[in-house]
Order: sequence, then C-alpha cells, then structure tokens
Amino acid sequence: MVKPQQNGNRSGLMQCVNSNCKADLCSNCNVPWHTDLTCEEFQKQQRNRTQQEDAAFHSLMKKEKWRACPRCGVVVERSEGCYHMTHVGCEKGDDHRTDFCYFCGEELTKKDGEGWRYSKATNEKHFPDGVYAKCVKASQSEDITPLETIFYFDKITYFVPSYLRNLFFWLCLALPYFNVFLTIVIFGKVEMIAFFSSASEIVHFDLVFLFLSSLIIFKSKFDNFLFVSFDLTFLPLLNS
Repeated sequence: MVKPQQNGNRSGLMQCVNSNCKADLCSNCNVPWHTDLTCEEFQKQQRNRTQQEDAAFHSLMKKEKWRACPRCGVVVERSEGCYHMTHVGCEKGDDHRTDFCYFCGEELTKKDGEGWRYSKATNEKHFPDGVYAKCVKASQSEDITPLETIFYFDKITYFVPSYLRNLFFWLCLALPYFNVFLTIVIFGKVEMIAFFSSASEIVHFDLVFLFLSSLIIFKSKFDNFLFVSFDLTFLPLLNS
C-alpha cells in the first residue's frame, strides 16, 4: 500500500506504508521517485534514453545480420543450420507459429497441401521448391557463395543408411591418410554432400570448397540430362 505525499507541485509523489520500506514512488511515471526532476522532465529524459538504446541495438542488429520475426518483431540470431527459421510461440503467427527466411527476412508460406517436412523419416525438406530462386535479395547478393546455395537454400538432405555409414567408417579406418568425400547427384541436382573423415576427423575445407566449385560448374552443364551418380572421392590429408 502507498499513500500520497503533499510536496508542492510534485503531485505524483507516493510513499510505501510498509514500515520496512518507506520508499518514495511516482504514481505518474510508475517508477521510484525521480528527485530534482518533474514528471515531464523525467519522461522526456526516458524517451531520449530509449531512442538512443534503440538506435544502438538496431546498429548492432544490422552489423551482426540478425533478423526479426516478420509477424511480431522478435529478434533472432542463427548460430548454425539452414536459413529456414521457425518462431514457435509467435503471438501474431498462425497457430502461434511463423516461418521465415533468415537471409532476406521474408515470411515463408506453405503451399496448399504441402508441409515443410516430408512424411518419410529418411529425408527432410528445409524450404519449398524454388524459394531461393524467388529470394530477390539472395539472388542479387554478392555475399552468397555456391556453398551456401547448396547447404542453406532449397536443400533436401538424404540421411545415409546405417549400413552405408558403417561401410564408410571402415573405409576411413582402412585409409587413415585420406578423407572420404561422398557426393550424390540426382536428376542433375546435388542432393547430398557428406563427409566421412578419417579417425582423426580432420576435414580440409579449402580442398572441399575447390571440389565443390568444380562440381557446380560440371553440374550446370548437365542440368538438362537425367542421371544419377555417386562420386566417392578420397582427399589426402595435407598435415598427415
């Protein structure tokens, strides 16, 4: 409980009646009493401070390339994975959920009769077909590399069956001086890229990136053909 205090033109001054507290409060501003400031002065000071903090936060957000939920504005940061963001619990989303692209910030909408994920347990669809092609910002950006296109946009990941994984594991043990690099191309499209490194689990991304670049050039020449290929490549470890 609080009681009003008579203090000249400071009509908002209240005091807590708890004998252990006796704190002075401002009923107009809903904060502890602002000594030497009128309510108007205090509120103006708070507005200026809020504007400065908001400007600093938006500057940091732009620098770190954070994204805000297009429905409610909650800011998120992607630490890993593809660019498909799902804000579960969004107050303004359909069924309290909003899906959006982290790269361009635009909301993703489901196609009629199609969910985000396939029903089969063996594969997972991160984006609907063609989302990357429709992402104007991504298509015009110089920051997007071929590697990002494969791993973060329009990707379908086929998980390797356990018996194949075991086979690759024994291959790695048998060839301790090599990394095993598997590429599966289906219908002219890179569908899976997986690494099965040697026992030391060392992966040389410089070699991998060079190989990916050549693979993309090779792929672009055969987009009109129907083929399936399994490319098992052994990359030597430079520091072995």
